[in-house]
Amino acid sequence: MARSRLTLGEPSVRRRLLTGGTVWSGAACTPHAGWVLVEDDRIAAVGEASERAAALPSPIDERLDLSGCHVLPGFVDVHLHLSQAAWFPLGVDGLDWASPADCLHAVRVQAAADPAAPWLLFWRVARWRWPEGRLPTAAQLDEAAPGRKVLVSTLDMHRGAVSAAGLATLGLASGGRTARFGGDISRDRRGRPTGELWEAAYTLALQRALADLAAYTREAGTGPVLQAEAARLLAYGITHAHDPYVAPDWHERMFALRAGCPLRLSWATGDPSGMQARPPGPGSAPEGPYGDSAAR
Repeated sequence: MARSRLTLGEPSVRRRLLTGGTVWSGAACTPHAGWVLVEDDRIAAVGEASERAAALPSPIDERLDLSGCHVLPGFVDVHLHLSQAAWFPLGVDGLDWASPADCLHAVRVQAAADPAAPWLLFWRVARWRWPEGRLPTAAQLDEAAPGRKVLVSTLDMHRGAVSAAGLATLGLASGGRTARFGGDISRDRRGRPTGELWEAAYTLALQRALADLAAYTREAGTGPVLQAEAARLLAYGITHAHDPYVAPDWHERMFALRAGCPLRLSWATGDPSGMQARPPGPGSAPEGPYGDSAAR
């Protein structure tokens, strides 16, 4: 089999044999009782538990009994959004929030703690568990963090809530520019955006927030953020990460990461509709595949 990169720790251990576990390997990735041989930080061989003891590799520096465990000798995370997930540590994890009130409290705390950040970002919000069943409105976010650009993202990364300042930056505060997004922008009875965005409109907000954050941290901050995410994946045994969408102005950064990292990386530009790193309007991307004319 092709060797896969896997970070396992101590460089002094040259040959390590993992036995007793259920191994997921092969073209069909069929689980079977087996063993995995690791040489330094690379997977060297995979075998069946039914093989005779004499057939097992030797000499071995260390043997690990993984009975009751599942062993994945390198696997691909096909829906990772690495270019987005890398920024999660710079935001606030909202998975444990139980209501919009918890969210608004966190927004107030973060606004005071980071007064210079271009966006206040909040991730993994499970709003369907909340009794209210909804995200905070733009008006509520404005009250919690007046004048600040705020993005609250749900756990599935398909919906979010944006403050009025964020909507204005995106050109989605009101008017005809919002019409092209249809139902992707929630509105009140008067047709005004409430702050809740879906799918293409949410993606527009997310890409703009990340682009602004990258400009704020500059390359000295952006590179380490991406490298840290790659290191986290390698520590879990993920050897290949695919990002379903990377904004065009991030391609160069991703190429640089791939060139200097053992993690295999691939990404797609995807359908440009709604997937813009910058909002429409003067001074943003020109007319073309990723410009104003492409978002419908």
